[in-house]
Amino acid sequence: GRRSLGRAASRMRGFALALGLALGGIACAAPLMDWRIQTAAGQPPGTEVSLQTFNDSAWYAAQVPTTVLAALAAAGEYPALFEARNLESVDASRFTSPWWFRTCATVPVADALAPGAAATVTLKGVNYRADVFCNGDLVASKEDVVGTFAYHTIDITAQARRAALAASGASARLCIAAAVHRPYDVFWTRNATDLAIDFVDWSPDPPDGNVGLWQPAELVVGSPVRLEFAMARTSVTTEPAPSLVRRPAITGASVVLTVRATNVASSAAPPSPAAAAAAPSAVTGTVAFTLAGLGPAGGDLVCPGKQVTILPGRALDVTVDASTCPPLALNRSAAEALLWWPVGMGAPRLRALSAHFTPAAAAAAAGAAGAPVTASTSTRVGLRHVASDVDPNGSRRFFVNGAYFPVRGGGFAPDLLQRTSAPRRWAELLLARTAGLNALRFEGKFQSDELFDAMDELGIMALPGLCCCDAWQNWQLWGPEQERVAFRSVR
Repeated sequence: GRRSLGRAASRMRGFALALGLALGGIACAAPLMDWRIQTAAGQPPGTEVSLQTFNDSAWYAAQVPTTVLAALAAAGEYPALFEARNLESVDASRFTSPWWFRTCATVPVADALAPGAAATVTLKGVNYRADVFCNGDLVASKEDVVGTFAYHTIDITAQARRAALAASGASARLCIAAAVHRPYDVFWTRNATDLAIDFVDWSPDPPDGNVGLWQPAELVVGSPVRLEFAMARTSVTTEPAPSLVRRPAITGASVVLTVRATNVASSAAPPSPAAAAAAPSAVTGTVAFTLAGLGPAGGDLVCPGKQVTILPGRALDVTVDASTCPPLALNRSAAEALLWWPVGMGAPRLRALSAHFTPAAAAAAAGAAGAPVTASTSTRVGLRHVASDVDPNGSRRFFVNGAYFPVRGGGFAPDLLQRTSAPRRWAELLLARTAGLNALRFEGKFQSDELFDAMDELGIMALPGLCCCDAWQNWQLWGPEQERVAFRSVR
């Protein structure tokens, strides 16, 4: 299964926030989609822009994910951008200063003040760096929030609690403002060091450098535990292959389920003895998995919970295999019926996978009355094993579930402004599959989770990699920041 990068939710932002965050105790993600943007030139600092009283009504409306130029084009400022030489006429100096992205949301006071509760905002794609403010406070600096492909989860628990304590009703208001800086050094001839999106010689450079919140953003209030990146890793055993082009008989398979569990509560020392009583602590509980199709009569398989203890500010990968969940070991007939195959080799079978965290009984009893705080995540996975070797001529060969996979692929190029939609996504992928392609190459031009989900559903393999001939290949110029960004981007 491919690592999940998060999932889009309902476009009904207000409804999603009211419903998702009102499920007290459960860490529910509410998408932050309705934003206002404006150049930071001539604007007040973030300590003012992020206040609840700040008036952004004259700013541009923007639907995140978006780049600045995409939002301006949607607002009608740049009609027919790709006709004639209109793109060349865009004044790139307009994007030299950072741009503000601002949004506000309401959260239930009861959730924000619940014992042990945490509040976070996650920016799943910032191009390229940002100072982030919440209700007048700098909560993350551009030295930390940097990297186009990195996830940035920011702790705003203190701001949520303060807003809840000051609220006169059942809801508190949080305002988030991000001053987003474009990447400057991208192409290799400029001694590039910003590890961003670069079209190299594929097309003209976007005048804004694709600056913006180009992937989804979400707000979570509830359990300090976050579960993400649920996946299934599968190994397959086969009989010896009679020849390269003949598929070997499958004899069995084994599945390992994995999810990342993070205690997002800050690990910083409390500012005063009075705050020590409310200081974050380690969280102990169990993580259980449910995998569709592997249970009795083809139903859901529920693997026994695995106990974990997560320190504040730390993450760990929780795994379950056949040693504690025997049905994850598949015999010949089960493997043949359940495995995922690329287009042309079999059915691209997908199944639901979910993971759930439940605090230990003692921790739940020590908290507020009612249901224990929990966290969960879900995705769809294909059970498959991918391997490769090098043949005697020095060419790399790929194998899926032990069978030779002849790659018939092509390079994927996104919209220059990083715009996407479900109709466009499906049209592109169906065109590729109809043309006989079974794989797509991504050279540092990754898009949304939904694109990879659709590829899984259509049986199209992905050949991901980073761009050549730009900052990603300028290793001799890398410093500590580039090494940190590279690690966060590909882990």
